[in-house]
Amino acid sequence: MSEYVGININADHEQQEILLALLSDFSFESFQENEGHLSAYMTTTEWNNEQKSILSFLKDRSLDYHLEQFADKNWNEEWEKNFQPIKIEDKVHVRADFHPKDEKANIDLVITPQMSFGTGHHQTTYLMMEAILSMGFTGKRVLDMGCGTGILGILASKLGAAEILAVDIESWAVENSKENIARNGVDNMQVIQADIDLLNQKEHFEVILANINRNVLLRHLPHYSEMLEQSGNLLLSGILKEDLKLMKEEVEALGLTIVNTRTKENWAMIHAIKK
Repeated sequence: MSEYVGININADHEQQEILLALLSDFSFESFQENEGHLSAYMTTTEWNNEQKSILSFLKDRSLDYHLEQFADKNWNEEWEKNFQPIKIEDKVHVRADFHPKDEKANIDLVITPQMSFGTGHHQTTYLMMEAILSMGFTGKRVLDMGCGTGILGILASKLGAAEILAVDIESWAVENSKENIARNGVDNMQVIQADIDLLNQKEHFEVILANINRNVLLRHLPHYSEMLEQSGNLLLSGILKEDLKLMKEEVEALGLTIVNTRTKENWAMIHAIKK
């Protein structure tokens, strides 16, 4: 059983959104947004490796926080306390298996996140799902980078994608995606544990979905451009609104054409095409 460290940081809602993006550069396995504070969790092993950097990060920003240690956390139990089903554009109903199905929804997604993000509740996932619903997926090959729960790839499958490759660097995210794929009866989605450098760069996709964070996206962008088919679609999120200008410049520097951007609260996403 793993031992965990939790950091509870005093922050209002807007501060929490910014902290979520900044803290994702560390090895936190889960975040929980609460009234007045943000909780972030990682194993004691990772804490021992990154403690100095994390404490320096908190000190530099004059953040008030306290630490707690505990044995392996029941992540599902914590999540279920506040989880409510949501609808995306009245078309997709995202729920847990203990919620009733909405017969009026076009697409029913059953998602249990464990330690990974991706239920549609976070603004970045919501933005990505909105964009996905505006596109055609029939017969297309899709790459879902940083798949988390697998929700974006599963939605692409429900919309007619021919084949989905889902990728995450975390083993628990890979297992969680596989569980959710089975829950939703998807049979054309493969999940692997890897980073972009370990993928076959000769593989090409008609759609690439990447909801990660700014620093990882910047590192991945040249690979996405190379692996995207001509006329293919690239959707990027995990971007703070204040970083949108930088991300757009980097996307356009690779010769990609931005066709749309969307924002929700402090977050943004980019839809680009390779022409």
